[in-house]
Amino acid sequence: MLRIVSAFKKYPGETGLALLSGLLFAAAFPKAGLDFLAWAALLPLLYAIRVQKPKGAFWLGFVFGMAHNAALLYWIEGVVRVYGKLPVFVSVPALLLLAAYMALYPAVFAWALRMCVRKPARLVFAAPLFWVALDYLKIYLFSGFPWELAGYSQYQRLWLIQTADIFGVHGVTALILLCNAALLLVVLHVQGRRWVRTAPSRGDAALASVFVCAAFALAGLHGVLRLAETRESAARAGTWKVGVVQANISQDMKWDEDQIGETLARYKKLTLEKCKGADLVVWPETALPFYFLRDPRWTPQAAQDVREFKSWLLAGAPAYEEPGKGKEDKLFNSAYLLDPDGGVAGRHDKAHLVPYGEYVPLQRFFPFIDKLVAQVGDFARGEEGSTLAWGGHDLGVLVCYEVIFPDIARKQTAAGADLLVNITNDAWFGTTSAPYQHFSMAVFRAVENKRPLARAANTGISGHIGPDGVVLFQTPLETEAAEMRNLPKTPPVRPILTFYTRHGDIFVQAASVIALLLLLWNMERKWTANRLARKNSR
Repeated sequence: MLRIVSAFKKYPGETGLALLSGLLFAAAFPKAGLDFLAWAALLPLLYAIRVQKPKGAFWLGFVFGMAHNAALLYWIEGVVRVYGKLPVFVSVPALLLLAAYMALYPAVFAWALRMCVRKPARLVFAAPLFWVALDYLKIYLFSGFPWELAGYSQYQRLWLIQTADIFGVHGVTALILLCNAALLLVVLHVQGRRWVRTAPSRGDAALASVFVCAAFALAGLHGVLRLAETRESAARAGTWKVGVVQANISQDMKWDEDQIGETLARYKKLTLEKCKGADLVVWPETALPFYFLRDPRWTPQAAQDVREFKSWLLAGAPAYEEPGKGKEDKLFNSAYLLDPDGGVAGRHDKAHLVPYGEYVPLQRFFPFIDKLVAQVGDFARGEEGSTLAWGGHDLGVLVCYEVIFPDIARKQTAAGADLLVNITNDAWFGTTSAPYQHFSMAVFRAVENKRPLARAANTGISGHIGPDGVVLFQTPLETEAAEMRNLPKTPPVRPILTFYTRHGDIFVQAASVIALLLLLWNMERKWTANRLARKNSR
C-alpha cells in the first residue's frame, strides 16, 4: 500500500494521464459504445511513459490497466455478490483482484516499449507488435480471458473489421495501436517534446501519418471487396430459416423443479408463435433445466414439443455420464440437437469451461472457494472443435463463454461447420454492460470464418449475424422474444474457407515471436551495458 502511495506521489501528473487513458479506453466498448475513442484513448498513456524509466512505465501501464479493467468488468462484482452470495467486502476485492491481474498486460506493454524503443519513429511498429503479442497471451494463460480485446470495440464498423478473415480480431487491434502511436508522434513533434532523448522530426510524424493512412486504405479496400463478395455469394447460395427463442427465465426460476413445466411451456409458446416453419430453432444454454434423456417426466414432454414444431431444435441442457463402477459421474454443459421427430441427432459438450463458474482451478489448494453455478460438482470438458451433423450440413456450437475464443469457432468451421450457433445464459449479468460486450465478440466469429451465426440467450441478447458481420436482428434485454430470419447457406460445392480459418493466428504468432526476440535482445544489451559500467567503475 505504501508503495502505491509513493508511486502516486512520484508520478502525479503521469498517473492522472494513465487513469484518464484507461477510462477513455473502457468507454470505447459497450454499453457506452463510443468506439471512436479507441483510436486516441491510448495517447495519454503513451504520452505519460515517454520519458519514464522502464520501471516507471510499468507502474503507469498498471494504473491504466486497473482503471480500464475495473470500468470494463465492473459487473463481475455483482455476479460474485448476488450469485456467489458473498458480501461486498469480498466481492469488491474479487473485482479488483481480477482487474489487477488484467492490468499486468498493459503494464508489461508499457515496460517493453520503454525497454526496447529509443527512437520515436519505431513506435508505430513496436506498439502494435507488443500489444497483440500480449493479447495472444491472454487467450491461453491461466485458461484464458480474452474479454473485449481492443479490436472488438469496432464490431459495428463492417468495412473495417473484414480484415478479421485474414488476421482475426488482432488485425483491428494492431490498426488501433498503430493509430495511437502515430498520433503520439504528431503531438510530440508539434510540442517539441521528446520520446526518451529524441523529439520526433517532421519526417517521423509525416511518415507515421502516411503509414496510418495507407493501412486504413488497405483495410478499407479489403473491406469493401470482401463485403461485396460475401453478399454476392450469400445471394446465390439460398437461405435457411433459423429461429432464436429468448424466454427470459430468471435465474431464481431456472433451477426450481416446480417451474420446469412453466419454462417448457414458455419456450413452446414462443416457438410456435414466431418460429413455425423454421429449418432450425435455437433455444439458449440450459433452456432444458434437467438432465435430458435421464428425466422420465420432462424428456418425453420436450420430444413431444419438437414433434409439434416440425423443425430441428438445438437446446442447451446439463448432461452426465456414468463412467463405471468406482468412478464419479461426469457432468457436462451440453447442447442437444433434436430432429423434427423428436429424436436425438447429436450432443455437443462445452469444451472451454468458465473458471469458478463451471470448475474450480487448483481446488485442492483452495478448498474454501466454491463455484457460482447452480449445479453441484465440476463440469467435464467436451471435445474442442467438434460439430453436429444437421440434415446434410454441420453446426458449430459455441456454448456461452466459448464464443470469446476465436480458435474454437475456427476449428469448427475448418471441420465443416456451415452455420455457427451461440447459446448462452447471460442472466447472471442483469442489465449491465456484460451482455452487450458478450454479443460484440460474437460478431467477429462470423466475420473471421465468413459463416452466419445465430445466437440464443436466456434473457438476452439474442440475434442473427450475417457472414459479413452485419447484425440482422437483436433482442432487447430481459424481454420475452423470438424471431425467425433467413441466414445464407454456405455453398455446398467447395465451401469458402477464409485465410484465418485455414491458418489461424499465424499473424499474431509471428508478432509474438518477433516481440519476444526483440525484448530479449534489448534486455541482453542492457545487462551487458550495466556489467561493463560496473567493471569500469572499479
